[in-house]
Amino acid sequence: MQESQSSSQQSHPKKLRDALRTLESQRENLKQLSNQHKWTDKAVLDACHKTRESFTDIVDIDMRYSVKHDIEQSIWKVTIYPIITQFRQLISEKSSSNKQRKWLNLLTNDFMTFLSECISFYQSRVTYYQKRFNVKLTIAEFVKYSSNHVLWVNSNYHELSEEQLAILSCHRCYICMGDLARYKEQYLLPDNWGNPPQRNWCQMELFYHKALKMLPINGHPHNQFGVLALDLGQHVNAMYYFCRALAVPQPFVNAQCNLSRLFDTITPIFSGIFQNVSQIESALAVSRDNFKNRWRSGKSGVGLRNPKENRNQRNKDRAYQYQNQYQN
Repeated sequence: MQESQSSSQQSHPKKLRDALRTLESQRENLKQLSNQHKWTDKAVLDACHKTRESFTDIVDIDMRYSVKHDIEQSIWKVTIYPIITQFRQLISEKSSSNKQRKWLNLLTNDFMTFLSECISFYQSRVTYYQKRFNVKLTIAEFVKYSSNHVLWVNSNYHELSEEQLAILSCHRCYICMGDLARYKEQYLLPDNWGNPPQRNWCQMELFYHKALKMLPINGHPHNQFGVLALDLGQHVNAMYYFCRALAVPQPFVNAQCNLSRLFDTITPIFSGIFQNVSQIESALAVSRDNFKNRWRSGKSGVGLRNPKENRNQRNKDRAYQYQNQYQN
C-alpha cells in the first residue's frame, strides 16, 4: 500500500510535466495558426479547443498548481478572448455597411453560438468541481465559505484545502461566464423591422452575484458590474461599483484604471454643465439689472412702478371699451 502511494506521488510530477509540455506544444501550434489565419477560422477554433483541453488536463492532475497559476484566466486569455476580439472587429466592420446585412446576421449568429459554447464549457468546469470536491453552491454553504475572510487574504495556496481551492476556481469561472453573458446581450441585433433589441442582463447578473457570494472579499465582480454600468452610461452606478472593487480586502487593481476612464468620460459633461450654468447666471444678472433700471425709470410699461396704478389703468381701459360699445 505504501509502495503504491509512493509510486503515485512520484508519477504525479511526471504527469504534470508531460501535461505542461503538451500544453506548450498546443499553444505554439495555436500561435502559428493565428498568425496565418483569422481567429474565427475553423483551423484556429479547433486548435483553441485542443489547447483548452490541455489546460483542463492540468486542472485534473494538480488542482493546487492550476489555482496558483489561474488556469481559468489563462484559458480565457489564450483560447477565448482573442476570438471574441476578432468577432467584435468583424461585426463592427459589417455594421458600417447596410449592404452586408445578411453577412452581419450570419456572423452574429456564429458569435452567439461561440459564446454559448464557452458558457457551457465553464459551467461544465463548475459541475466538475462540485462533484469532485463536494462543493455545494447553496446559500448556507456560501455563508460558511465567506465567514473566514482572513483565510483568503494573501493566503498561501499550500494552506488551502482542496475544497477551498475549488471555491476559488468556481469563483473565477462564474466571472468568465458573466463576461460571456454580457457580450451576448451587447451584440444582439435589431429585429427585421429595425426595432432595438430587448436586452436582458439577468443571466449576467446571476453569474456575477454567484461569484460575489462565493468570495465577497474579492473586488473583481464589483468591477464587472461597474464596466456594464459604464457601457450603459450609468455613471453614478459605475463609480459606486469601481469604488467597491477597490475598497474590499482583495481589491481589483484594474478598477482604478476604469475609475480614471470614468472621470475622463464625465469631466467634459460636467464642465459643459458648469459652463452653461455660469452663462445662465450671467444672463439672469443682466436681466435683473435691466429690470431694476426699467422699474426706476418707469419706461417699461404702464404702472410698472406701482401695481395699484397698473390696476387702475386697466379699469379705465375697460370702462372706455364699454363706453365705445354702447355708443356704437
